[in-house]
Amino acid sequence: MRVFHRSVFRIVLSVARLFALKLFYLRSLTTHGVAQVEADVSFFILSKGRVELGHRVFLGRGVEIQARSAELAIGDRTAINRHSRVIAFKGIRIGERCAIGQFVTILDHDHALGNDGHMQGYVSAEIQIGNDVWIGDKATILKGVSIGDRARIGAGAVVNRDVPAGCLAVGVPCRIVRPKNQKEPA
Repeated sequence: MRVFHRSVFRIVLSVARLFALKLFYLRSLTTHGVAQVEADVSFFILSKGRVELGHRVFLGRGVEIQARSAELAIGDRTAINRHSRVIAFKGIRIGERCAIGQFVTILDHDHALGNDGHMQGYVSAEIQIGNDVWIGDKATILKGVSIGDRARIGAGAVVNRDVPAGCLAVGVPCRIVRPKNQKEPA
């Protein structure tokens, strides 16, 4: 019985955190139903940025969400686990029922370097992640990438190119190791 009370308390506390965040960010943070926000989740919504959370979104401990003049949308029943970062300068759209592992980084921008080798701002391109996508621990999703529905990204992969629907992608940089119509070995 004690475990039940502890879990109910955690859920109530996470809903209260979300309510406090919505009060602080007013129109910049919208939700479509209840979302669970664990402790130490950081939101940075700057310069007309917008964050949209779907119904029953889960944000684990230490997750960092940033929207800088961009729209970041997370679909219904998507889980982003501990210490992951999602940083949008142009736009990121994550589909419904996605499972994103721990320490995952999703960035829609890179540093732009001038001829002299010094940083000259940022180069951004939108990221689209489809529905029912699984992203393994410590994977990195880079700018301009589109990941199709039901795709799987292996742990530690660096995704710098599009991944078609239903495919498995692994490695640094990622490569498709199993196309969508090939069955998983038994």
